[in-house]
Amino acid sequence: MSHKKIVLLFLCCLIPVSAIRAQEGLRLKHQLESLTGVGFRANRASDNPADILAANNLSYMKLTMLRYSFYIKPNWGLYASFDIYPGASSEIDEAKLTAPFEDKYYVTNKCNYDPFESGPTFTAGLQYRLGKNRWFTRFRVGASLYDLPPGEFECTLKGKGNNEVYTVTYSPNDSPYSDGNIDLNLDLGISIDYRFNNVIALTAEAGYRQSFARNKAYMTVRDSYTQMRDGYSYQSVEQTYWKGKGMSNEFSINIGMSFLMHKKKRINRPVR
Repeated sequence: MSHKKIVLLFLCCLIPVSAIRAQEGLRLKHQLESLTGVGFRANRASDNPADILAANNLSYMKLTMLRYSFYIKPNWGLYASFDIYPGASSEIDEAKLTAPFEDKYYVTNKCNYDPFESGPTFTAGLQYRLGKNRWFTRFRVGASLYDLPPGEFECTLKGKGNNEVYTVTYSPNDSPYSDGNIDLNLDLGISIDYRFNNVIALTAEAGYRQSFARNKAYMTVRDSYTQMRDGYSYQSVEQTYWKGKGMSNEFSINIGMSFLMHKKKRINRPVR
């Protein structure tokens, strides 16, 4: 399913729900959440190196450090969250990346680098909440600043019939081994809360994040003899840039606890 269809489906679910009037007993004013879960990418693969790096079956542990929601109306609220991604693993289609060199070179020392750890990711937006008694459902839409990059791939080329030795690195950045770029993303989510009491609730959610930037990749070729003398010198003999056809996305499933803070509803007493 394409990212456009996912966004359209989410909005179609949200529009009729927003027409439901607020529950009279809903007095929630503040909500704090701490969640953890897993995330993965489902990007489309192609022959473009930028899309190959992005379509790397990335999986990782997602830890939402804190999400705060402030309800400006009984059902409508604003939210902000900080997320971190402590670990990641990926698999890249190496054959497509090495195929252009195999006629003239022996390809050795293939190495697939996992994505670098991401710094805190900030997300903010609008959410709608409905329900009664112990069960509540929340729909959210917002934007995030996200810097978890695709993985990197590196290999060594040894010339057939000559002494040429090169190191080739495919990376989303123009300098290999550097940190990722911060991109603006669309953030969608659906949460279900089960309230134990007026203070604590169990929260489960599904989220979707879509980048607004197209995938990109740089292929850097370095002379291995120069690299051996100078250490990890980034002086390249060739660099090629690709812009992909697709944009990165992320699905996530999380579970955790919510802490609720209510405000008493004002009661208008009749004047005697």
